[in-house]
Amino acid sequence: MVYRCISRLMRAVVGISLLLILSASVAGAATVTLLQEDFEGITGFGGGGDPRIFGVPTTDGSSDANGTTIGDADNDWYGARFEQPNGGAIWQDVGAQKYGGGSNPSKTGVVEDDAGLIIRIDTTGFTNITIDFDWRTFSAGSGDKFIFGYYIGDLMADVPGSQYDAASRSFNLQNLAHDPANGADGVWNWDPQNSGNAGDWIELLRASANNTWGSKSFDLTGADNGEVWIAFWLDNGESDFGKIDNILVTGTVVPVPAAVWLFGSAFGLLFGWQARRRG
Repeated sequence: MVYRCISRLMRAVVGISLLLILSASVAGAATVTLLQEDFEGITGFGGGGDPRIFGVPTTDGSSDANGTTIGDADNDWYGARFEQPNGGAIWQDVGAQKYGGGSNPSKTGVVEDDAGLIIRIDTTGFTNITIDFDWRTFSAGSGDKFIFGYYIGDLMADVPGSQYDAASRSFNLQNLAHDPANGADGVWNWDPQNSGNAGDWIELLRASANNTWGSKSFDLTGADNGEVWIAFWLDNGESDFGKIDNILVTGTVVPVPAAVWLFGSAFGLLFGWQARRRG
């Protein structure tokens, strides 16, 4: 009689453990924000109807003597050059705009002239990585393309040291075809699709000029549980602009195996009691 009661108790423990496993799975599936940026914290815009401020957005506005960063963004960004520009430093071709224009009266990020804004995301412990963002172009010609893509890996380590300038937080990601004097070929070049450079950046959007705000959502396939860089840039376009806003990267938590351990322990107790009973 005692053994039967204990056996029933152990079965109840196993049942509760199963419920805990299901609960842990549900909790692990909760969506978590990994990165969010709306550029609203940036200040220091000049006058005019729709002023821009150029530089790489950061959280604290730290910069070198040239003022290559602008402060009070939600995140620390980097600048990058992907193809041969018409001229100027990278930090002169990225920045923020006080009014997005059209249906968006808020602040936005801006990119032009084969330059872009890129940022690092740590997805360790997360899966099902997705991104949502708003975008448009302004004064862009038929040959200008707004581009979004991502890179899986440690970009800082993969890019040759000569291709990164810490003072301006800027990468030169041009290949030798675009920058024979300073470029370097490597896995960090842009994806080969759409006649881009050969490399491991994964391109998800190459859009023609669109002066109306729109929203995009993508799954970042393979970007689970590690380091990922995302990039927004404008192919061509001196004084033609791509704009980005309301960037949101989310993931789901990889379930913690504690409930699985509890489940195994309950089974061990149950089988132990049954073995003692048979003995």
